[in-house]
Amino acid sequence: MQLAPSHFYQNVLDLKTAIAMGIIVLAIIMAILRYSAPEVGGKRISRRAFRRRAMAIGLTKNQARLLVSFMKEVQQPASLLANTRELNRVLAEALRDCSDAENPMVKNRQLEIYKIKQHIDKVFVDRGNVTSSKQLRINQKITFQQEDGKRFSSWITANLKEFYCVRVPKELEEKSTKWRRGSKIRHFILSIDGEEVVFESKVLGYTNIMREPSIILGHTAKENRSLLRKHRRRAISGHVAIYLVRIVEKRRKQVLSSNNLAGTLIDLSPGGCSISSRNPLDLGELVKLVFEYKTGESVVVFGEIVNTRAIDRTRSIAHVMFTKASVEDMNLINSYVYNLG
Repeated sequence: MQLAPSHFYQNVLDLKTAIAMGIIVLAIIMAILRYSAPEVGGKRISRRAFRRRAMAIGLTKNQARLLVSFMKEVQQPASLLANTRELNRVLAEALRDCSDAENPMVKNRQLEIYKIKQHIDKVFVDRGNVTSSKQLRINQKITFQQEDGKRFSSWITANLKEFYCVRVPKELEEKSTKWRRGSKIRHFILSIDGEEVVFESKVLGYTNIMREPSIILGHTAKENRSLLRKHRRRAISGHVAIYLVRIVEKRRKQVLSSNNLAGTLIDLSPGGCSISSRNPLDLGELVKLVFEYKTGESVVVFGEIVNTRAIDRTRSIAHVMFTKASVEDMNLINSYVYNLG
């Protein structure tokens, strides 16, 4: 049986129509994907390309995927790969969405969000920031910190080629106290990303600038924070209970001391903290710390003493590296240090 010519032409026409319609539909889909793709650096970029860029700066595959899931409400995804306000806004919103604090999966997601912030902080910490005291501006606010952790607010009164001047902190002026000439003093300024830039300058003398009593300091480069610490630190003040930990060699079991030592927190980070105490702590000592990061909110962490120095005959400062903490307690510490939520 042979098909009529009209039937043959009709079948050919239907096939051509189907192919043409398929091409049109495919073109429409490609156009939608192209113009809905996010832009990075002014160019359209796919989710896969975004993940590659995220992993290129050191994020893990899971962290990159998590960051990709936040892209849909961001006009410039490049802002999520740098230490920007947009990154902080997006991560803060993601933390608020993790409302079920009792769900272990939610706690782990919160911790991953903080780890993204920590890593991007570390990568971009030095970009666009002040690198020398010669760049400090007149009237720029700074904060002095003594070895005991006590801080004093002040500001730049002059900045010349050979030296710069800072207003004597009013707390010291009222007590007629002066730092001796030749001593080194640390002070901080806030960088463009809200991080503290650290300087250690030598005291050259004292003078008056526009009737403001000022300290004359020698110029210096900022301290390399990548060597100082892995995580951002935030000043804190509060009591901490210190329990010494002993390990029974036969069973490799940790045993806590029955009595706790008293100390005062100086600063806190996701990786550790600094403590001022009247009880000397030995280098390498294992400890359990119980403290309040804010009123009514306490955390428990285990750590190791990695540095210690005496302030005077009765007090010393110990730097503790955290070795163990629950996901919930780490999230509480992160929430204080990064203040995203």
